[in-house]
Amino acid sequence: MSDIFNNNELLSVLSNIQTGKNIDDLIVEIIEYCSKQSNSDGFLLYKATTQDILDLDYIYINSLRIKVKGISCNRFFPSINLTEAKNKKSKTPVEICALNKDIINTSNLYGEQAIDSSEFKIFDSDNNYNSVSLLSFPIFDSNQNLIGIVCFINAQDSAKKIISFTKYLQDSLISICQLIALLIERQQQAETYRQFIEGFISVLSKILYSKSPHTASHNQKVPVIAQMLALAMTSTNDGPYKNFEMSDTDWNTLSISSLLHDCGKTIVPDYILNKATKLETCTNRIHEIRNRFEILRRDAHIEYLQKRLNNVADKKTLQAEFVAKVKKLHDDFEFIGKCNQALHPLTDKDVSKIDEISSQTFTRYFSRTVGLSKKDLKNISFETAQNPETENLLQDRPEQLADIYNSGELSNIKTLKGTLNPAESTKIKEHAGNTADILSEIPFPKEYSDIIDIVKTHKNIMKTQKTSKTLDYSKNTTLGRIIAFASVFEELSSPETPYTKTKKLSEVLKILQSKKNRGKLDADIYNIFIKNKIYLEYAKEFLDASQIDEINTEDIL
Repeated sequence: MSDIFNNNELLSVLSNIQTGKNIDDLIVEIIEYCSKQSNSDGFLLYKATTQDILDLDYIYINSLRIKVKGISCNRFFPSINLTEAKNKKSKTPVEICALNKDIINTSNLYGEQAIDSSEFKIFDSDNNYNSVSLLSFPIFDSNQNLIGIVCFINAQDSAKKIISFTKYLQDSLISICQLIALLIERQQQAETYRQFIEGFISVLSKILYSKSPHTASHNQKVPVIAQMLALAMTSTNDGPYKNFEMSDTDWNTLSISSLLHDCGKTIVPDYILNKATKLETCTNRIHEIRNRFEILRRDAHIEYLQKRLNNVADKKTLQAEFVAKVKKLHDDFEFIGKCNQALHPLTDKDVSKIDEISSQTFTRYFSRTVGLSKKDLKNISFETAQNPETENLLQDRPEQLADIYNSGELSNIKTLKGTLNPAESTKIKEHAGNTADILSEIPFPKEYSDIIDIVKTHKNIMKTQKTSKTLDYSKNTTLGRIIAFASVFEELSSPETPYTKTKKLSEVLKILQSKKNRGKLDADIYNIFIKNKIYLEYAKEFLDASQIDEINTEDIL
């Protein structure tokens, strides 16, 4: 028997631990090395999958040519429930080692009356085998928690005769197998960390879901589009992406990056994320404007009655005058309501009409300072807060303009396109930087360390190219452009966006084509997206049927 501590093969096995080799493969190497050096015919490795459960994770019986790992091992030896085993009068070798933290070294397994060897008898009967000598011992993690049980079966001499495991072999094997414990611990730590990352991602997603149904939908669908695009790109046979490949790590990185690409929106005020109308803050302030129109209508009615009472003119003339005033108020309110919805971009004529309407006045009789918070009172102009006071129909009051997002009614209703005013648009755009800041605080595993760069890339507008020749085709940048494309397509096609009206699929593709022509989207990714009809595959599953119309791909390539 050679000294297994002074062996070049052992040094070779140990050197692999720091190479980044798959941990399961390293464990198998150590197992096979120990079996070979100890001249044992078999080996069992149980892992503690929970505090009370031990599962057979690896079985190696040389003479039977059995070499199985993972869940398939259960057909040879069942899992062990330590809670149940505590109450058994006779326990198996594995149960004894686990519960007593003891070592079993016997030259005659079936001759040990205190050991329940029934499971080995079943194995021997099923496989025409004879288990005789056994060395079984527990292995522990760095905190001395049970991490597994190791069993060596049938030590042999040079003539293949079954012998007992010597004290020297016992001590040597226990020492070397502690490496298995350290590798299992590293594996479990990696799995725990992976679960932590997935849990963190899940929490961020749930926060986004609770803040905005639209953002929740966007975050769920962008990864789908990104995966569809990347899959098509790995199959393309021409263009700059003909050699594009994705490893398992790349797929996971793309999935996580696309799921987190908008996590910076968690610190954007809810009302901005969901701002469906121009006057919306925490509520749609169109109701406040409507009440002022109600006041003007009531004033018109009072004026009409006063003129009737004073016989200013005949009844028919006064009625016609009143009806005309009421109709104009209704028309003006209808116009302001449509402007609030942002269905169409405003023209210069529309802005002039808004100014004209807003210049109408009413009399306020109640104080502006009653019931306000300290914060609101700091921004109130007391000169304009007195009552009674004449006020415009739509206003930009000092306290509204002092709001960092500008809640002025007139300013917001005059937003030319969409519902967000410039300050709100800037806040939305900041979410990309916020995303990078948030993700920078997460100690991602080395294989996912590129996620931050990928998420940053997806928001960088490409300004340098009219053709794809100047593009950076590195993996990180490419994955970032995939997510950027997926994000733009989902935003344009979504039937749920609060900012814009629902578009037909043909409208969406025309806008994408325009962005591609202006160098705002990767032209080669666009072509793959169109040629593979990814838009149609996605639309059939995620868009309203009413959005899907006829598409002539020749017109948009």
